[in-house]
Amino acid sequence: MDRIRPARIEDAAAIARLTTQLGYPIEADTTRRLLDYLIEDDDQEILVFDLEGVVGWAGVAVHHGLTGEPFAELAGLVVDETHRSHGIGRKLLFAAEDWARGRGFGKLRVRTNMIRADAHRFYERLGYGRVKEQRVYEKGL
Repeated sequence: MDRIRPARIEDAAAIARLTTQLGYPIEADTTRRLLDYLIEDDDQEILVFDLEGVVGWAGVAVHHGLTGEPFAELAGLVVDETHRSHGIGRKLLFAAEDWARGRGFGKLRVRTNMIRADAHRFYERLGYGRVKEQRVYEKGL
């Protein structure tokens, strides 16, 4: 049975493993600390796909800013590499859309790294259209 549910603190190790597969190495303790905050924030949701263990997660959040009205944004989506191409990512994305729709948003924004060609095809196949390309800069402080 497919099981999409909100993340729990005890999912931290599995979420950390998946996040590392996505290309963002993170320790389970750090993930646990971040989850503790995110779970309590009403403007964010971390959804997991539980198939006798967490095999995927999607984050969705309300984005607030001065450049426009708040909007819903996908804050990450990953499926375990051994479970890809079985519809899990699609189901997680649709659950994120439902979360956004349930809060009155008429669209969900997705950002993806320019090098993730498979992800681009995935989102385009599911009806997402490219709005813009951008670069991200960072400076250590």
